Amino acid sequence: MRFKIKELGDAADVSSGEKDATKELVKLLFLATISMAVIYFSVSFASEYFIRNISIEQENKWFKKFDLSLIEMDSSDLNPEQIKQVDKILSQLIKHPSVPKLNYKIFVIQDDDINAFAFPGGNIGVTSGLLSALEVSDEVEDGQKDNLALAFVIGHELGHFKYRHHLKGLSRTISVGLAFALLTGNSGDLSLINNLLTLLELNHSQKQETESDLFAAELVFDTYGSTKNIEKLFVVLKEKNSENENFSFLSTHPSSESRINQLLNYSVSLSEKN
Repeated sequence: MRFKIKELGDAADVSSGEKDATKELVKLLFLATISMAVIYFSVSFASEYFIRNISIEQENKWFKKFDLSLIEMDSSDLNPEQIKQVDKILSQLIKHPSVPKLNYKIFVIQDDDINAFAFPGGNIGVTSGLLSALEVSDEVEDGQKDNLALAFVIGHELGHFKYRHHLKGLSRTISVGLAFALLTGNSGDLSLINNLLTLLELNHSQKQETESDLFAAELVFDTYGSTKNIEKLFVVLKEKNSENENFSFLSTHPSSESRINQLLNYSVSLSEKN
């Protein structure tokens, strides 16, 4: 009996299965990415449409009991003159017809960090660190009775209410997160989905910050007839943080440098229009 070695042909290539598996994996990842993008933008559009149809009266009704100023905080070290200036500026800015008629409340948090917040229902918080950085006091400087840098910050938070950013963000995050959880059947560990949502939200967040910046600049100009020093917060943050422009796209906020330039240019255009 003679034995003849049979040619194996393509079957002899033991790596071909790995190549096919790699192609399938790439294809699946591509399809999954496309599916997630479609879900994200579809649900985002639906959420924003829903929010646009919520009246200011309804928002007031929903969040009338959500009053953060009632939270007991240590105010022993707070400067009463600074608090007086904060209240005064808010009361002046909300008279402008472009500001939604919410039940606005502003409170100062004893915190060295430089920050400000906008919460549903017209709640605005500013830190004592922010007031110190902006040198807020009751003193009159260069004939200007109010601190325009602080007015800009408060106006920026009012811009978030104007464009319903807080409600849109809340609605979008909940809706998209739920949609992804139902799609993947993963009701436990959603860390991957949350990380993906964070990346997708970066572009939204930067656009919202820019939108609120421009709204605040115009609001301050209409209220006080000047935009002098409204960029001061970003000058302080730039010096404090030494930001790297190359990574600003990974941040929820545009870089301080770009915001300073944009505000200076926009201030010029506001002056020229008037």
